[in-house]
Amino acid sequence: ATTLFTFPNPNQALFTLRVFDSAGRLQTYYTGIKSNRFEWNRNNLANGLYFFQLKSEEAVLIGKLVLK
Repeated sequence: ATTLFTFPNPNQALFTLRVFDSAGRLQTYYTGIKSNRFEWNRNNLANGLYFFQLKSEEAVLIGKLVLK
């Protein structure tokens, strides 16, 4: 299963995506995201609550997601 992240990126900055489980452990990490869209393959992560961080030199976006 995949999840599509869309976020503002008017300057085409490079973003890093980090996904953490509900205990705060890093589950996955991607670098070099230059678009305003990123399709994330959940790679066998269990259903449940996760948190994500999209970070560039200009911005940090933090949110939660529920995998079903």
